[in-house]
Amino acid sequence: MAARKIIAVCQSGGEFVTNKDGSLSYNGGEAYAIDIDEQTKLNDFKTELAEMFNFSVESMTIKYLLPENKRTLITISKDKDLQRMISFLGESKTSDIFVMPSEEATARNMSNMPASRPQSPKPSFLPLLSCRSINSRSAPEATMKRDRQSQCGGCRAEERFLLHNIRHLGTYRRLCTGCVLKTHQGLFCPFCLQLFEDARPPPSDQRLMCFNCPSISHLSCAPSSAHSSSFLCPTCSDPSSSFFNSSSPESGRLIHRESARALVAAARIAAAAMTKAAVIARVEAERRAKEAISAKKRAKEALEQLTRLAPKEKDMEKRNYTGLHNNNKKKLKSR
Repeated sequence: MAARKIIAVCQSGGEFVTNKDGSLSYNGGEAYAIDIDEQTKLNDFKTELAEMFNFSVESMTIKYLLPENKRTLITISKDKDLQRMISFLGESKTSDIFVMPSEEATARNMSNMPASRPQSPKPSFLPLLSCRSINSRSAPEATMKRDRQSQCGGCRAEERFLLHNIRHLGTYRRLCTGCVLKTHQGLFCPFCLQLFEDARPPPSDQRLMCFNCPSISHLSCAPSSAHSSSFLCPTCSDPSSSFFNSSSPESGRLIHRESARALVAAARIAAAAMTKAAVIARVEAERRAKEAISAKKRAKEALEQLTRLAPKEKDMEKRNYTGLHNNNKKKLKSR
């Protein structure tokens, strides 16, 4: 009996959005279709995905959603996980696969990020700063098209002065402060907007985890009425809320102090992401340089081998020609 095949719709470069019912949907990014079956090996599957999305096999995480549970992402880390996914799909002929950088790599990248320092009392409004001065590392111009630099790549809002250059899920994007924070939940407390030191959340007895998303809050920051079994972070409890709000009084464009904290948190996350991107680019450049040196060495060895073989081949041709000529002479004399 032939192995059952399904079509894996592989997606990357987008973002997860939590719907009102708590289910997850995936917006944006690129998508490719691959047919897989129960005999497919995870390493072969990851190799094909790495070529499609320009990831390295080692820094890749693969997740999917169950047909009857769109709230929890399931990780595929071994061959049995891939086989179980096909079994869980039942009669369905397609499966949505989400490809993203590994969480360990992200954690290592964030380990050098300093936590936010307590703020001393300041005026309730602060002058608006351009994110270009906070996050000065720009992505390649080929990836970030000029005609879209004034628009957020996530919510499509026009935020000319408040866009962060960031590498997210393998692609370079320009995101507003709110989208940066919403796509990196779990790295900061949504109430005080303090980044977790070394990207490590507080101990279990000092934190609350959102029921719908990966967001983690300080227990001391959450409302006293919050319960761990049904706790929702501010974004999930009120989808219309935003981390960042600016105002435009007559004296000029200003931002509130709370929005300034969100801006700084997003800028630090973006800076760390671009630092990681620079490291990845350097490692990839070094790898390709080594491959080029190795290829040059092999070509040189092949050329030297050819140089040694060429005289021998000519000498052999000469001997064959001489032998053939002598044989013809002998035949003529015998006649």
